[in-house]
Amino acid sequence: MPPKLEHIERWLLLKSVTYQVSPNVQSSGAAVLQICGLTYAAGHPSSTIVKDVNLTVRAGESVAVMGRSGSGKSSLLKLGGGLLQPTAGSVSVAGTRIDDLGEKGRALVRRGPVGFIFQGLNLIENLSVADNLDVAGRIRGRRYTSAEKTAALETVGLAAMGSRLVEDLSGGEAQRVAIARSLMSKPTIVFADEPTGALDSTNAANVTSLFKDVVAAGSAMVVATHDPIVAANTSRVVFLSDGRIVGELSSPSAEEIARRVIAL
Repeated sequence: MPPKLEHIERWLLLKSVTYQVSPNVQSSGAAVLQICGLTYAAGHPSSTIVKDVNLTVRAGESVAVMGRSGSGKSSLLKLGGGLLQPTAGSVSVAGTRIDDLGEKGRALVRRGPVGFIFQGLNLIENLSVADNLDVAGRIRGRRYTSAEKTAALETVGLAAMGSRLVEDLSGGEAQRVAIARSLMSKPTIVFADEPTGALDSTNAANVTSLFKDVVAAGSAMVVATHDPIVAANTSRVVFLSDGRIVGELSSPSAEEIARRVIAL
């Protein structure tokens, strides 16, 4: 039996906590994400997935993370956003060090300055599109108006689909809902894992343009992608191989990026 939105809301109200971002962290050029000596190992037997990574991302900056499958891209994003606990090193988000926080503390950060666009989308399929946006708002202590939800969906070309169940959407439509859900809270930093992977070329271009607008408004973005065109629309590109950053390019062309990825 599908969950009712009011039941989800009641649960979220019991869990509701807000997180305040320091105004100077939101200023242009301030460091929003600082990763120092980051290492992450997991599995049995243990395997090191991310190795001694150092990365700083500033407000108004977008960074693409590229590498072959298994290079550690998704794990790096999850570590940066507090979804995984590092084995060694430090992670600071919006002025708060999160690597030494417990799960509850990291959850507060994720409800505040951090936005996620998951590769697996993480939508509730038996709720409507609008209800999924509502759930995301409740997690952050917000109640979105109908106008706000429509405006968010309009940015991804889905303004008329608020009443549709997620389970009735195509893969590309669901991915655009996930993007709208993340961006409508105006996060300080967005972690996007293959955000255009299920989109056709037209919608991928529209989403890439939307991301540039988000960054121009002062947010930071970290995007894991296999697409050189998406990466070419970011401020810089870092390349991962076997969990390590092995190179970086500033404002490269798609052709330069493709050549570098092939050489990894």
